[in-house]
Amino acid sequence: MMEKLTVIGGGFVGMNVAVLGAKHGLEVTIIDINPKIVEQINKGIPHIKEKYILDNWNNVKNRITATTDYSIIKDTNYIIIAVQTLKNNDLDFTPLTNVVNNLTKYLQPYTLISSEVTIFPTGTEKLIITPIKEKTGFQIDKELLVIHVPERLNPDDTIHNIETIPRILGGIGQNSIKQGIKLYSETLKLQINIVDDIRIAEATKLLENAYRLINISFINELKREFDKLGIDIRKVINGAATKPFGYMPFYPSPYAGGSCIPKDSLLLLKTVNSQMLKYALEINEKQPEYYTQKILQIINTKNAKKILFYGYGFKPNSKYAINSPILKIIDVLKNSCNYEIKKYDPQITDYNDFTNETEAINWADIIFTWGNKPNTQKETYQIEKM
Repeated sequence: MMEKLTVIGGGFVGMNVAVLGAKHGLEVTIIDINPKIVEQINKGIPHIKEKYILDNWNNVKNRITATTDYSIIKDTNYIIIAVQTLKNNDLDFTPLTNVVNNLTKYLQPYTLISSEVTIFPTGTEKLIITPIKEKTGFQIDKELLVIHVPERLNPDDTIHNIETIPRILGGIGQNSIKQGIKLYSETLKLQINIVDDIRIAEATKLLENAYRLINISFINELKREFDKLGIDIRKVINGAATKPFGYMPFYPSPYAGGSCIPKDSLLLLKTVNSQMLKYALEINEKQPEYYTQKILQIINTKNAKKILFYGYGFKPNSKYAINSPILKIIDVLKNSCNYEIKKYDPQITDYNDFTNETEAINWADIIFTWGNKPNTQKETYQIEKM
Protein backbone atom coordinates (compact mmCIF):
# COMPACT_ATOMS: atom_id res chain seq x y z
CA MET A 1 0.00 0.00 0.00
CA MET A 2 1.26 3.48 -0.90
CA GLU A 3 2.31 5.51 2.13
CA LYS A 4 0.60 8.85 2.68
CA LEU A 5 2.13 12.27 3.28
CA THR A 6 0.12 15.28 4.41
CA VAL A 7 1.67 18.68 3.73
CA ILE A 8 0.15 21.52 5.73
CA GLY A 9 0.52 24.76 3.80
CA GLY A 10 0.27 24.95 0.02
CA GLY A 11 2.67 27.86 -0.45
CA PHE A 12 6.17 27.97 -1.89
CA VAL A 13 7.71 25.46 0.55
CA GLY A 14 4.67 23.21 0.76
CA MET A 15 4.35 22.83 -3.01
CA ASN A 16 8.02 21.91 -3.37
CA VAL A 17 7.64 19.33 -0.58
CA ALA A 18 4.47 17.92 -2.14
CA VAL A 19 6.11 17.44 -5.53
CA LEU A 20 9.15 15.83 -3.92
CA GLY A 21 6.96 13.41 -1.96
CA ALA A 22 4.83 12.46 -4.94
CA LYS A 23 7.93 11.99 -7.10
CA HIS A 24 9.19 9.40 -4.62
CA GLY A 25 5.98 7.41 -4.57
CA LEU A 26 4.01 8.95 -1.71
CA GLU A 27 0.31 9.75 -1.93
CA VAL A 28 0.29 13.45 -1.05
CA THR A 29 -2.49 15.61 0.32
CA ILE A 30 -1.98 19.33 0.80
CA ILE A 31 -4.03 21.07 3.48
CA ASP A 32 -4.48 24.79 2.90
CA ILE A 33 -6.92 27.34 4.30
CA ASN A 34 -7.29 29.07 0.91
CA PRO A 35 -10.08 27.40 -1.11
CA LYS A 36 -8.78 28.95 -4.35
CA ILE A 37 -5.40 27.26 -3.91
CA VAL A 38 -7.12 23.97 -3.10
CA GLU A 39 -9.31 24.24 -6.18
CA GLN A 40 -6.39 25.05 -8.46
CA ILE A 41 -4.30 22.11 -7.21
CA ASN A 42 -7.23 19.72 -7.60
CA LYS A 43 -7.66 20.92 -11.18
CA GLY A 44 -4.06 19.88 -11.80
CA ILE A 45 -2.71 23.43 -12.05
CA PRO A 46 0.38 24.43 -10.01
CA HIS A 47 -0.05 27.95 -8.58
CA ILE A 48 3.66 28.19 -7.70
CA LYS A 49 5.64 28.62 -10.92
CA GLU A 50 9.02 27.42 -9.66
CA LYS A 51 11.28 25.45 -12.02
CA TYR A 52 11.45 22.29 -9.89
CA ILE A 53 7.66 22.19 -9.55
CA LEU A 54 7.00 22.86 -13.24
CA ASP A 55 9.62 20.34 -14.42
CA ASN A 56 8.04 17.52 -12.40
CA TRP A 57 4.37 18.50 -12.24
CA ASN A 58 2.95 16.45 -15.11
CA ASN A 59 4.55 13.29 -13.73
CA VAL A 60 3.30 13.74 -10.15
CA LYS A 61 0.05 15.72 -10.27
CA ASN A 62 -2.11 12.59 -10.18
CA ARG A 63 -0.63 11.72 -6.77
CA ILE A 64 -1.29 15.19 -5.29
CA THR A 65 -4.65 16.38 -3.99
CA ALA A 66 -5.63 19.30 -1.79
CA THR A 67 -8.25 20.03 0.85
CA THR A 68 -9.16 22.39 3.67
CA ASP A 69 -10.26 19.45 5.85
CA TYR A 70 -7.87 18.36 8.62
CA SER A 71 -9.72 15.09 9.26
CA ILE A 72 -7.70 13.43 6.48
CA ILE A 73 -4.69 13.24 8.80
CA LYS A 74 -6.38 10.36 10.64
CA ASP A 75 -5.21 8.20 7.77
CA THR A 76 -1.72 9.58 7.05
CA ASN A 77 1.78 8.27 7.77
CA TYR A 78 3.68 11.55 7.78
CA ILE A 79 2.84 15.20 8.35
CA ILE A 80 5.07 18.04 7.18
CA ILE A 81 4.17 21.53 8.41
CA ALA A 82 5.17 24.26 5.97
CA VAL A 83 3.33 27.44 6.92
CA GLN A 84 4.62 31.01 6.83
CA THR A 85 5.52 32.93 10.00
CA LEU A 86 5.83 36.36 8.36
CA LYS A 87 2.95 38.85 8.09
CA ASN A 88 3.20 42.52 7.17
CA ASN A 89 7.00 42.36 7.56
CA ASP A 90 6.71 41.13 11.14
CA LEU A 91 6.75 37.80 12.96
CA ASP A 92 3.42 36.02 13.27
CA PHE A 93 3.08 32.48 14.64
CA THR A 94 -0.72 32.48 14.46
CA PRO A 95 -0.77 30.20 11.37
CA LEU A 96 1.38 27.62 13.19
CA THR A 97 -0.76 27.85 16.33
CA ASN A 98 -3.89 27.30 14.23
CA VAL A 99 -2.30 24.27 12.55
CA VAL A 100 -1.47 22.71 15.93
CA ASN A 101 -5.00 23.31 17.23
CA ASN A 102 -6.43 21.52 14.21
CA LEU A 103 -3.89 18.70 14.38
CA THR A 104 -4.84 17.79 17.94
CA LYS A 105 -8.40 16.99 16.85
CA TYR A 106 -7.39 14.20 14.48
CA LEU A 107 -3.76 13.24 15.11
CA GLN A 108 -3.21 9.50 15.52
CA PRO A 109 -0.43 8.08 17.72
CA TYR A 110 2.90 7.23 16.06
CA THR A 111 2.30 9.61 13.12
CA LEU A 112 5.52 11.52 12.42
CA ILE A 113 5.23 15.33 12.50
CA SER A 114 8.00 17.23 10.76
CA SER A 115 8.11 21.00 11.11
CA GLU A 116 9.90 22.82 8.31
CA VAL A 117 8.76 26.13 9.78
CA THR A 118 11.54 28.60 10.56
CA ILE A 119 11.29 29.18 14.29
CA PHE A 120 13.23 30.39 17.33
CA PRO A 121 15.22 27.90 19.46
CA THR A 122 12.77 26.07 21.79
CA GLY A 123 9.93 27.13 19.45
CA THR A 124 9.10 23.61 18.25
CA GLU A 125 8.75 22.47 21.86
CA LYS A 126 6.71 25.48 22.97
CA LEU A 127 4.41 25.86 19.96
CA ILE A 128 4.06 22.29 18.69
CA ILE A 129 5.16 19.56 21.11
CA THR A 130 3.78 20.88 24.41
CA PRO A 131 0.31 21.89 23.09
CA ILE A 132 -0.15 18.55 21.32
CA LYS A 133 1.01 16.59 24.38
CA GLU A 134 -1.36 18.51 26.63
CA LYS A 135 -4.38 18.03 24.37
CA THR A 136 -3.79 14.40 23.31
CA GLY A 137 -1.98 12.90 26.27
CA PHE A 138 0.52 11.30 23.88
CA GLN A 139 3.91 10.49 25.39
CA ILE A 140 6.83 12.39 23.91
CA ASP A 141 8.93 10.32 21.50
CA LYS A 142 6.55 7.39 21.87
CA GLU A 143 3.07 8.14 20.54
CA LEU A 144 4.15 11.73 19.77
CA LEU A 145 6.95 11.79 17.20
CA VAL A 146 8.27 15.24 16.22
CA ILE A 147 11.29 16.44 14.24
CA HIS A 148 12.43 19.82 12.99
CA VAL A 149 13.90 20.01 9.48
CA PRO A 150 14.21 23.69 8.55
CA GLU A 151 13.58 24.46 4.90
CA ARG A 152 16.48 25.83 2.87
CA LEU A 153 14.89 26.65 -0.47
CA ASN A 154 16.19 29.53 -2.56
CA PRO A 155 13.43 31.13 -4.69
CA ASP A 156 14.19 31.52 -8.41
CA ASP A 157 17.24 29.24 -8.13
CA THR A 158 17.56 27.08 -11.24
CA ILE A 159 20.59 25.14 -9.93
CA HIS A 160 19.87 24.21 -6.31
CA ASN A 161 16.48 22.67 -5.57
CA ILE A 162 14.76 20.69 -2.83
CA GLU A 163 16.43 17.46 -3.99
CA THR A 164 20.00 18.77 -4.06
CA ILE A 165 20.15 20.90 -0.89
CA PRO A 166 21.40 18.98 2.20
CA ARG A 167 19.11 19.15 5.22
CA ILE A 168 19.51 19.46 8.99
CA LEU A 169 17.36 17.14 11.13
CA GLY A 170 16.79 17.34 14.86
CA GLY A 171 14.21 15.43 16.90
CA ILE A 172 12.71 15.16 20.37
CA GLY A 173 14.19 11.70 20.83
CA GLN A 174 15.67 8.70 19.08
CA ASN A 175 12.32 7.27 17.94
CA SER A 176 11.45 10.57 16.27
CA ILE A 177 14.85 10.78 14.61
CA LYS A 178 14.56 7.17 13.41
CA GLN A 179 11.24 7.96 11.70
CA GLY A 180 12.71 11.19 10.35
CA ILE A 181 15.55 9.26 8.72
CA LYS A 182 13.03 6.87 7.20
CA LEU A 183 11.07 9.75 5.64
CA TYR A 184 13.79 12.16 4.55
CA SER A 185 16.68 9.83 3.77
CA GLU A 186 15.15 6.49 2.81
CA THR A 187 11.92 7.67 1.15
CA LEU A 188 12.67 11.18 -0.11
CA LYS A 189 16.33 10.34 -0.84
CA LEU A 190 17.68 13.56 0.65
CA GLN A 191 21.10 14.09 2.19
CA ILE A 192 20.45 14.72 5.88
CA ASN A 193 22.70 15.79 8.73
CA ILE A 194 21.51 14.68 12.17
CA VAL A 195 22.00 17.02 15.14
CA ASP A 196 21.61 15.82 18.72
CA ASP A 197 19.42 18.69 19.95
CA ILE A 198 16.29 19.96 18.19
CA ARG A 199 17.25 23.50 19.22
CA ILE A 200 20.43 23.19 17.16
CA ALA A 201 18.31 22.50 14.08
CA GLU A 202 16.18 25.54 14.88
CA ALA A 203 19.18 27.81 15.43
CA THR A 204 21.02 26.58 12.33
CA LYS A 205 18.51 28.17 9.93
CA LEU A 206 18.62 31.48 11.82
CA LEU A 207 22.42 31.56 11.76
CA GLU A 208 22.52 30.89 8.02
CA ASN A 209 20.45 33.95 7.16
CA ALA A 210 21.70 36.25 9.94
CA TYR A 211 25.22 35.58 8.62
CA ARG A 212 24.10 36.79 5.21
CA LEU A 213 22.40 39.89 6.62
CA ILE A 214 25.44 40.90 8.68
CA ASN A 215 27.76 40.60 5.69
CA ILE A 216 25.39 42.38 3.30
CA SER A 217 24.84 45.19 5.83
CA PHE A 218 28.59 45.55 6.31
CA ILE A 219 29.06 45.90 2.54
CA ASN A 220 26.17 48.38 2.35
CA GLU A 221 27.74 50.48 5.08
CA LEU A 222 31.09 50.39 3.28
CA LYS A 223 29.39 51.37 0.03
CA ARG A 224 28.11 54.61 1.56
CA GLU A 225 31.63 55.52 2.69
CA PHE A 226 33.33 54.41 -0.53
CA ASP A 227 30.83 56.43 -2.57
CA LYS A 228 32.06 59.54 -0.74
CA LEU A 229 35.61 58.64 -1.77
CA GLY A 230 34.66 57.91 -5.36
CA ILE A 231 35.66 54.26 -5.04
CA ASP A 232 33.59 51.59 -6.82
CA ILE A 233 32.93 49.03 -4.10
CA ARG A 234 32.06 46.31 -6.61
CA LYS A 235 35.56 46.50 -8.03
CA VAL A 236 36.92 46.28 -4.49
CA ILE A 237 34.79 43.21 -3.81
CA ASN A 238 35.85 41.55 -7.05
CA GLY A 239 39.47 42.27 -6.22
CA ALA A 240 39.14 40.72 -2.76
CA ALA A 241 37.38 37.71 -4.28
CA THR A 242 40.58 36.73 -6.10
CA LYS A 243 41.91 35.49 -2.76
CA PRO A 244 41.27 31.72 -2.80
CA PHE A 245 40.65 31.30 0.94
CA GLY A 246 39.26 33.19 3.92
CA TYR A 247 36.93 35.43 1.91
CA MET A 248 33.43 35.23 0.44
CA PRO A 249 31.99 38.04 -1.72
CA PHE A 250 28.78 39.85 -0.77
CA TYR A 251 27.41 42.69 -2.86
CA PRO A 252 25.59 45.95 -2.04
CA SER A 253 21.86 46.30 -2.52
CA PRO A 254 19.02 48.68 -1.64
CA TYR A 255 17.70 46.14 0.90
CA ALA A 256 18.25 42.50 1.84
CA GLY A 257 14.66 41.38 1.35
CA GLY A 258 12.65 38.24 0.69
CA SER A 259 10.81 36.09 3.17
CA CYS A 260 13.87 34.76 5.03
CA ILE A 261 16.82 37.09 5.62
CA PRO A 262 15.12 39.92 7.57
CA LYS A 263 12.70 37.61 9.38
CA ASP A 264 15.26 34.99 10.41
CA SER A 265 17.66 37.68 11.59
CA LEU A 266 14.92 39.25 13.70
CA LEU A 267 14.04 35.84 15.13
CA LEU A 268 17.65 35.29 16.17
CA LEU A 269 17.90 38.76 17.67
CA LYS A 270 14.85 38.02 19.81
CA THR A 271 16.67 34.91 21.05
CA VAL A 272 20.17 36.27 21.69
CA ASN A 273 21.58 39.67 22.60
CA SER A 274 23.74 40.46 19.57
CA GLN A 275 24.69 44.09 19.10
CA MET A 276 26.22 43.29 15.71
CA LEU A 277 22.99 41.71 14.47
CA LYS A 278 20.95 44.60 15.85
CA TYR A 279 23.11 47.10 14.00
CA ALA A 280 22.95 45.03 10.80
CA LEU A 281 19.15 45.10 10.92
CA GLU A 282 19.20 48.88 11.44
CA ILE A 283 21.52 49.37 8.45
CA ASN A 284 19.27 47.19 6.31
CA GLU A 285 16.16 49.18 7.21
CA LYS A 286 17.88 52.48 6.36
CA GLN A 287 19.38 51.29 3.09
CA PRO A 288 16.30 52.05 0.89
CA GLU A 289 16.56 55.70 1.97
CA TYR A 290 20.17 55.88 0.73
CA TYR A 291 19.23 54.53 -2.70
CA THR A 292 16.20 56.83 -2.82
CA GLN A 293 18.50 59.83 -2.50
CA LYS A 294 20.69 58.55 -5.34
CA ILE A 295 17.60 58.08 -7.50
CA LEU A 296 16.29 61.55 -6.65
CA GLN A 297 19.56 63.10 -7.76
CA ILE A 298 19.15 61.51 -11.19
CA ILE A 299 15.48 62.50 -11.44
CA ASN A 300 16.25 66.12 -10.59
CA THR A 301 19.06 66.42 -13.14
CA LYS A 302 16.79 65.03 -15.87
CA ASN A 303 13.77 67.17 -14.94
CA ALA A 304 11.59 64.06 -15.15
CA LYS A 305 8.03 64.02 -13.78
CA LYS A 306 6.80 60.51 -14.53
CA ILE A 307 8.99 57.87 -12.89
CA LEU A 308 8.70 54.19 -13.79
CA PHE A 309 10.25 51.35 -11.82
CA TYR A 310 10.63 48.36 -14.12
CA GLY A 311 10.99 45.19 -12.03
CA TYR A 312 10.30 44.93 -8.31
CA GLY A 313 11.02 41.39 -7.14
CA PHE A 314 12.81 40.91 -3.82
CA LYS A 315 15.97 40.43 -5.90
CA PRO A 316 16.64 41.29 -9.56
CA ASN A 317 14.49 39.24 -11.98
CA SER A 318 12.63 37.50 -9.16
CA LYS A 319 8.94 36.75 -9.53
CA TYR A 320 8.36 37.20 -5.80
CA ALA A 321 7.77 40.69 -4.37
CA ILE A 322 7.83 39.91 -0.64
CA ASN A 323 9.99 42.48 1.19
CA SER A 324 10.98 44.00 -2.13
CA PRO A 325 13.66 46.73 -1.92
CA ILE A 326 12.05 48.50 -4.88
CA LEU A 327 8.67 48.70 -3.19
CA LYS A 328 10.42 50.16 -0.15
CA ILE A 329 12.17 52.76 -2.33
CA ILE A 330 8.83 53.65 -3.93
CA ASP A 331 7.28 54.17 -0.49
CA VAL A 332 10.13 56.48 0.54
CA LEU A 333 9.92 58.41 -2.74
CA LYS A 334 6.18 58.93 -2.48
CA ASN A 335 6.65 60.40 0.98
CA SER A 336 9.45 62.75 -0.10
CA CYS A 337 8.46 64.15 -3.51
CA ASN A 338 5.49 65.04 -5.70
CA TYR A 339 6.49 63.11 -8.81
CA GLU A 340 4.21 60.55 -10.41
CA ILE A 341 5.66 57.16 -9.52
CA LYS A 342 4.46 53.88 -10.99
CA LYS A 343 5.75 50.34 -11.36
CA TYR A 344 5.63 47.44 -13.75
CA ASP A 345 7.08 43.93 -13.67
CA PRO A 346 6.50 41.41 -16.47
CA GLN A 347 6.69 38.53 -13.97
CA ILE A 348 4.60 39.97 -11.13
CA THR A 349 1.08 40.81 -12.27
CA ASP A 350 -0.67 41.33 -8.95
CA TYR A 351 0.72 44.79 -8.16
CA ASN A 352 1.36 46.33 -11.58
CA ASP A 353 0.13 49.84 -12.35
CA PHE A 354 -0.18 49.05 -16.07
CA THR A 355 -1.85 46.30 -18.07
CA ASN A 356 1.17 45.76 -20.33
CA GLU A 357 4.79 46.76 -20.86
CA THR A 358 4.17 49.04 -23.83
CA GLU A 359 1.70 51.12 -21.85
CA ALA A 360 4.19 51.40 -18.99
CA ILE A 361 7.12 52.44 -21.20
CA ASN A 362 5.08 54.98 -23.17
CA TRP A 363 3.91 56.63 -19.95
CA ALA A 364 7.35 57.13 -18.38
CA ASP A 365 9.75 60.06 -18.61
CA ILE A 366 12.53 58.06 -16.97
CA ILE A 367 12.90 54.36 -16.11
CA PHE A 368 14.73 52.72 -13.23
CA THR A 369 15.28 49.02 -13.81
CA TRP A 370 15.76 46.16 -11.39
CA GLY A 371 17.00 43.15 -13.33
CA ASN A 372 16.26 42.78 -17.03
CA LYS A 373 15.88 45.99 -19.04
CA PRO A 374 12.83 46.75 -21.19
CA ASN A 375 13.18 47.17 -24.94
CA THR A 376 13.13 50.95 -25.23
CA GLN A 377 15.16 53.92 -26.40
CA LYS A 378 14.20 55.91 -23.31
CA GLU A 379 16.79 56.57 -20.63
CA THR A 380 17.10 53.70 -18.15
CA TYR A 381 19.13 53.44 -14.97
CA GLN A 382 19.97 50.07 -13.43
CA ILE A 383 19.42 50.23 -9.68
CA GLU A 384 21.58 47.21 -8.81
CA LYS A 385 24.59 48.96 -10.39
CA MET A 386 24.16 52.25 -8.54
